[in-house]
Amino acid sequence: MPSSSDLRSNGLTVTFGIRPVGALRLTYEVVLALAFCALAPIAPLVYDSGPLPAPVAAVLATVTAAVVVPLRLVRPLTALLCAATVGVVVGDGGGLLVVMLCFSAGYRLRHLGRSLLALLLVACCWVATAVQLNVVGDLVDLVLTAAFFVPTHLVPALVGWAVGRRRRVVGAMHWRNVQLHSQQVAVARQARTRERNRIARDLHDSLGHRLTLISLYAGTLPAATGAQRDEHVALLRSTATDAMADLRQILGVLGQEEDGEEVGVAQPLDSLDALADSARSTGATFSLTRSGTSRPLPPLIEHAAYRVVQEGVTNALRHARGGPIDVALRYEPDTLVVEVVNGPGASHPGPTSGQGLLGLGERVRLAGGVLHHGTTTGTGFRLAAMLPYRVLAPESTADPHPGPAAVPGMDAAGDFDLLVRRSAHRSRIALITLTVAITAVLGCCGAAVFFVATAPPTTVAADQFAAVRIGQPETDVRQVLPPPAHAVDDETTEPPPPAATCVTYLAPLSEQVRSGEQVVLYRFCFRAGALVEKRELRE
Repeated sequence: MPSSSDLRSNGLTVTFGIRPVGALRLTYEVVLALAFCALAPIAPLVYDSGPLPAPVAAVLATVTAAVVVPLRLVRPLTALLCAATVGVVVGDGGGLLVVMLCFSAGYRLRHLGRSLLALLLVACCWVATAVQLNVVGDLVDLVLTAAFFVPTHLVPALVGWAVGRRRRVVGAMHWRNVQLHSQQVAVARQARTRERNRIARDLHDSLGHRLTLISLYAGTLPAATGAQRDEHVALLRSTATDAMADLRQILGVLGQEEDGEEVGVAQPLDSLDALADSARSTGATFSLTRSGTSRPLPPLIEHAAYRVVQEGVTNALRHARGGPIDVALRYEPDTLVVEVVNGPGASHPGPTSGQGLLGLGERVRLAGGVLHHGTTTGTGFRLAAMLPYRVLAPESTADPHPGPAAVPGMDAAGDFDLLVRRSAHRSRIALITLTVAITAVLGCCGAAVFFVATAPPTTVAADQFAAVRIGQPETDVRQVLPPPAHAVDDETTEPPPPAATCVTYLAPLSEQVRSGEQVVLYRFCFRAGALVEKRELRE
């Protein structure tokens, strides 16, 4: 027995099946339910062909329509089987309600095996209703009744399946387009962010160093006299010119397409001597040491190494004025080690943001290296980086270009390509199934026609009855009548002639339909080898 939580969950599911689509769909569902509730009692009240009294059958049909129309949204097969079963009890086979539910079951197809089993049970209910209405008189009628189930029930189910499958594929395509658009927006936003960060790093690393030198040169001007003042002014002019050149170079890189490596304004390690000269020109004690065997480096590695030295020198000149600066460049067997160590000096009076070291750490990480910075003994500062000799792919646990999200309503493997392949596979299965079903129905109809054409007659038509004359020899009459094995019992109240032998046959189905609710029988009575009576009877 389901728990209260399960019942609440099912109730929420039914509500979810109707409400989220808006007032228009809710109005459609209400109108549809009212329409079928109005149509449901017509057949029971007009024909009264079921085992229940007409008023009871009408109420049962109306209640069933009111229940199964909304139920089809979440339990289409259950709604279909309920309507078909009630159709047998009511006596109309479910009518248009079952046809609509067949379409709905195909539209919301989830399990092919369960759906085929449900349609088979509905077909059994269809045949049971036909038997209850005395429509099926022999094997031929049974075959034709079963064949008539195909266009009235199976075809709507197949049409509903095709419409539902197309809508699901179109919905998946729309969802994928939305996700691709969102992904493009996110990628463009990430690209703009990376570009801004790269520009900020280049401006900080290059212009920050030049501006620090300009600040130091300008600070020495008041105390300089004569030739020293001219030398310092020349240094200011050349440093400002170099800063403008660096700025133009950075802006020039903006128009270039990225190749996947954020190099920025590339600087070779050979230019470290110029960097050392500019630092010495401020009065700082600067030493540059190279050890190991020099080797060619990728631009990304070489540029990162240069930026480490430049950032270390800039920070030393800004935050430890007058302190010694020692730069070491060591080519070890598997790693390039870049180290900048400065001693204590006069601190910088202004605020610092620390963004330079953050940007430098990102640059070193992109190059596949490791950055370390911290104070040393004697209140100095050490900045060091270990860089590989070849560019390594940066480790990342997140995909920088994530694919589209899963499509709602699909299973865990909700990939769009998988959905298309599954839809194509199911389309082939449905096409094969439909072909086999149509072939089987046509074969059954052909077999029924052949059986009817070749089998001996089992009924007596009105023209045969009229052609037989009273007094005609019994042998002649029996030659035009069906075999005695096809005779039926005479349950009418009409007594036969005395001492006569009688046989009774059913009229054909066409005459039975025209007669309404009465069964048409033809009785032939023989005595002394001749026909003494023929009579049309009705039950």
